Amino acid sequence: PGEKWQYSNTGYSLLASVVERVSGQTFYEYMDNTFFGPLNMESTAVYRVKNDSDFDENRSWGYREMLNGQKRPNDQIPLFNLVGGGGIYSTAADLFKWSQALDSGSLLSEDSWKQATTVTQYADGKVKEYGFGWMLSPTKQGKKSVRHSGHWRGFKAMFAKFPEQQQTIIILTN
Repeated sequence: PGEKWQYSNTGYSLLASVVERVSGQTFYEYMDNTFFGPLNMESTAVYRVKNDSDFDENRSWGYREMLNGQKRPNDQIPLFNLVGGGGIYSTAADLFKWSQALDSGSLLSEDSWKQATTVTQYADGKVKEYGFGWMLSPTKQGKKSVRHSGHWRGFKAMFAKFPEQQQTIIILTN
């Protein structure tokens, strides 16, 4: 801490474990009860499956296009369900509800949002343009941006907020 930065999905899995211990709920329950339910994010859930019959037939499925043009399934790995470092299924409409909740202050306190969106400063004075879960480097035009992206086995996503323009861009693909 204070010397270097390195992104870590494992860190997010550990954070999910802390949430479970402190809340007394599974991470799935906590996310549903604390965020998704209150924000009416009806098409959003943390991935969980015990067997193939637990899959929601209406969700998107990941695939990979092969060199011959055929599409091969490339989705979650059954029984390899690391919670916290991804695995949230959602829609652009639901993620826009998330964005609006961030803007209104109903999701996080003003102080928490400020901490999450403040760049990291090292002990030597250097700065890393990353906050608590948010990439914070400015746009090419020098405007503030708050964003995160990710990918996993057939899925890619990007969520970006541009506060000065009051814009949110959400991209989801399989």
